[in-house]
Amino acid sequence: MTREYYVNNTGNQINEFLSSILFHISSKHNLNLPYQQFYKGEYIQELAEKCFENFKNIFDSPKLSKDEELQIVNFAIENLVNQSLKTLKDSGINFDQITYETSIVEKKLLPEIIKELEKKGLVYHGQLHDPKDFQGTKKDNEITIFKSTNFGDDEDRAITKNDGTPTYFANDIAYHVDKYQRQYSKLINIWGADHLGYLKRLSSALVSLYPEVNFSVVFCQIVNLKRNNEIQKMSKREGTIFELDELVKEIGIENYRYFMCYRKNDTHMDLDIDLIKKENKENPIYYIQYSFARSQSVLEKTNNVISSNIELSFELKNLIKKIHEWDLVVFNSYKRNEVHLIAHYLESVASMFHSLWSSAKSNPNSKFLDDNDNLSEDAQSLLKKYQLVISEGLGILGIKPKLKM
Repeated sequence: MTREYYVNNTGNQINEFLSSILFHISSKHNLNLPYQQFYKGEYIQELAEKCFENFKNIFDSPKLSKDEELQIVNFAIENLVNQSLKTLKDSGINFDQITYETSIVEKKLLPEIIKELEKKGLVYHGQLHDPKDFQGTKKDNEITIFKSTNFGDDEDRAITKNDGTPTYFANDIAYHVDKYQRQYSKLINIWGADHLGYLKRLSSALVSLYPEVNFSVVFCQIVNLKRNNEIQKMSKREGTIFELDELVKEIGIENYRYFMCYRKNDTHMDLDIDLIKKENKENPIYYIQYSFARSQSVLEKTNNVISSNIELSFELKNLIKKIHEWDLVVFNSYKRNEVHLIAHYLESVASMFHSLWSSAKSNPNSKFLDDNDNLSEDAQSLLKKYQLVISEGLGILGIKPKLKM
């Protein structure tokens, strides 16, 4: 398995990104350069200053060449990507390699892709409608179009623009073809939920080229940050953002990893910062870790392990039954690509453990240890199985169990 970080570093958004950086440089250093501001915020200002320091000589000229603009934007993108990868690594998320969209374009895969789709009768040449940037382009020349309506899409999709360059869609087809040609037959993408409508056209094109490919997408909804029962409003364009590394510092990596896995990927999540910081049963991961620490305290306090019967109370039966569900939960989580099943299971089994623990107050026979701190063989086996399940579950989420709390 390879975890690949894909960077879209072409197109209009990159142009606006570059323009925003150069606008800030021009404003701060009184250069009177002809650029507009599209993205705001401290991160743009910091990137702009890095670019200015690295390319001071370039700004001696009143006008930048296309090559100079390219040098600056590539430097800015590389900085932003490296910063993102470091933040992800610090959060326990690691990638094996990075692939840039420009590197896919340089491989010139598109002509062969179009040729293969033409053989299957899935492309034609013509016009769909005026492109968004139709001013200054030739509207009468033909573009290459993929017949995505053959696969249930609501309209056919352009593969080339009016100026002959590939569309965003075309480069995405090429990227997935490149992955398949690198001997990866199972491809799992992680997309934002706002790209749901994009799935039909891409999967149709890819399966048309390689019917045997196993292609799927995990869609993730937006995560809102909530403080004092209020959702924090954020916008990347306005610069009102709260960076991930700051969040991890504030709530801790374990809380972050658990709660990001707590909801189904395609479900909206309000990340309640105040709740996450609580150290009681309202905070699921705290309660799970506390259950593990409690089980460990019993094992450490044990004087002797003896052969004696353990009372099968209602609470104990529930816990044993839940522990035996673990393998099925893992299997379903794997088959459905739904890690939240693990998080929910851990919360549920920990709750049953605490119920068994609390029941000993009214039923002394439910205690793990007798008056001489002896532990029955069955109870020892149960505690070790419980710890194994919790350790494996937390391990899947990238969290280490705590022996003491």
